[in-house]
Order: sequence, then structure tokens, then C-alpha cells
Amino acid sequence: MERKYLRAIGIIALVLTLIMLAYTMTAATLGSRNGSSSVQPPASPSQPQAPQLDAKLFPQQLAGMTLANAITGSQAEQAISQLHGTDIKIQNPVVAMYQGNGNDQMVIYYSEAQTEQDAAKLFKAMDDKVPSSKAFQNYKSVKIDGREYKSVTSSDGMQHFYWVSSKRVMWVGIIAANAVDVLKQVAPLY
Repeated sequence: MERKYLRAIGIIALVLTLIMLAYTMTAATLGSRNGSSSVQPPASPSQPQAPQLDAKLFPQQLAGMTLANAITGSQAEQAISQLHGTDIKIQNPVVAMYQGNGNDQMVIYYSEAQTEQDAAKLFKAMDDKVPSSKAFQNYKSVKIDGREYKSVTSSDGMQHFYWVSSKRVMWVGIIAANAVDVLKQVAPLY
């Protein structure tokens, strides 16, 4: 039982960290646009470079929001594995953070399994745990534009949707005036 709480706390901490990172990066970008710093220092070798993302899956602009940051590789795999709660191998993990006007935010957890059966197992493992998680409320199944999603909310006001599509297992957290409208623009990419 204690592991469930630690896992939930870890997920919440990760989501909040990603949101703060996205906000910080957006604020820094807006600051440089507003003239507070017109010259950006060159990236030093010790600074991590932004990962190269598939622009079809993670465009710079999506649902009125701008890609603020992303993590890939082992960091993304660790974050996504916490969501799934399994050791099934995932491929091409990405956690992408988008920032919009005002408080609008979105985080996309993207992973691919080796097979559709593995993707179904990942989804089931995650879906079995979410209803009993203290981190989420209002668990329900919803059908939007002909596709079935699981939906939950978190205490930070974020609406979360997750689903499986072929080998892909998706989780999208959204803070926006109408999260369903944002999802309708995002989900077709996956």
C-alpha cells in the first residue's frame, strides 16, 4: 500500500516539476521577446540540448499552445514507467510540455510498446491503478469523436485523458478553459 502512495506522490511531483519547467521556459522566452535580454548566450557543452522530436507528433504549435520543453530517453522512460507501473519495455518515450496564454498548459506522455498486445497490457496496468489512486478523482470513460478515453482530474485543476492506439499508449494532461476542445485537436496526431 505504501508503494502506491509513493508512486502517486512521485507522479504528482513529476507533473508539477514539468509544469514549473514549462512555465519557467515560457517566461524566459517571453522575457527575451519583450526586450529584457536581446542576446542569448550560446549553449555551453554542459547545457543539455533540446531533444529532436518528430514534428508530426510534437509540432511547435498545438491546440493554441507552444512546445515549451520535452524530455526523451531514459528520463522520459522513467516518468512514463511510473504512470504504467509495469516493467514492459517501451520505445520512443517522450514527455512534451506545452504552454499557452494565461494558465493554459498541456503535458503529453507518449510511449510505444513493441507489440499491440504489450500496449494493451501497459494500458490495462495503468487503468487498473488509476481509480484507486489518491492523486486522481472523477474517473470515467468518455467517448469523444468516436474514440474511447479514460478521464480523471487532479487537484491542480488538470484534466487528464489516456488511451491506447495500436502500439501507442497516450496520456495527456490539460489545463484549459475547455480541455475537451484541446483534446480534439491533439488526439488525432496519435
